[in-house]
Amino acid sequence: MKTCCVGLGLVLVGFMATVVGFGQHSYWSFVAEHTFHTVTRETALQNAEFSLWVCRSGILAILVGAIALAVGSRAVGRVNRVIRVAKNHEKITVDEIAKVSGVKSDKVRQILKESIAKETLHGAVEGDTFIRGEEPEPSGIGVERIIEREVILTRRIPPVCHKCGADVNPEEVDWVGPDTVRCAHCGASLVVTTERL
Repeated sequence: MKTCCVGLGLVLVGFMATVVGFGQHSYWSFVAEHTFHTVTRETALQNAEFSLWVCRSGILAILVGAIALAVGSRAVGRVNRVIRVAKNHEKITVDEIAKVSGVKSDKVRQILKESIAKETLHGAVEGDTFIRGEEPEPSGIGVERIIEREVILTRRIPPVCHKCGADVNPEEVDWVGPDTVRCAHCGASLVVTTERL
């Protein structure tokens, strides 16, 4: 993970150095071609050469950073594969984890020990075997417990139309909205109430 951060930092710094160096090189090259009274041609050419060096250094930093990113992400991928294989088995040998994950046995052993120490993996390495432990129950401040319960709702259609006074049959009404029905006799809109049971 640290390698990825260093790589990303190098890429960003390299990009900035390349942009600044290229811009400065263009500026000093222009100054060198056109004689200005405040700067001599020799000074302008020296500054242009230095700016070109900054630009080249930036490109080199980008390349080194990209390599560091690739190496770091490959290492993170190895760790994730080893942990995934270990978590999927109650008991598994280091050699079996190596075979499934594609990571060398000595590296698997190191990843397991580091992951157990960081508590990203629960279990123990006994001899040449990893034995998965139980995940601890979350406790303490900041832990949210969700309690699910079933809520039953019912919709009640008015028994009598408020406009014409006719009895309303729930099977004969037309639903015109989520909380509105139409009277089958006069077409008046009736409000449906929702109640918790």
